[in-house]
Amino acid sequence: MIKKINFKLLIFIFLLSTSYSMSSECELEFDIGDNVEKIFNDMGLEKGSIIEETYLDYYEQETNYVCPDSGMNGGIMQVYIRDDEVIGIKFKNSTYDEENFNEDNLIYYYVKKNFKIQEVEKISPIDTNGGANWKAAGKLYIYDKLYVKEKLKLAEELLITNEKFFYSYF
Repeated sequence: MIKKINFKLLIFIFLLSTSYSMSSECELEFDIGDNVEKIFNDMGLEKGSIIEETYLDYYEQETNYVCPDSGMNGGIMQVYIRDDEVIGIKFKNSTYDEENFNEDNLIYYYVKKNFKIQEVEKISPIDTNGGANWKAAGKLYIYDKLYVKEKLKLAEELLITNEKFFYSYF
């Protein structure tokens, strides 16, 4: 009886740690709702490097710097700020060459690899338009892609926020 319980406990711990490691490939030191001060060390930014927009200000850094092994090479990460609070994180990527439509460069593959849920499994193939949105761990994820066949261009975005900030600011 005790051996069965120990074996089940070991399997549970293994599955839990495997699931966590798959979803934390781009592990950031800050999160939605954190104070803006937390992002500077993680993104390697200066405090004066904010990009001021009409509606939402944000900080920007290359994904190669903040998530070097994530498979989103060549893209950028934008951290949206409102009242010194992180309200959203957006990964953006544009690829103009089919040779770069691979697991090292596309957000599409990052999403498929790290989120094994029904909404993500239904995302259409790379060479079509589409996207998905889902909730996990109190966050709202919105992935969208636009494919232009004539130009062999794929533009992608992955927004991570929560419902409160999404409906208030995005």
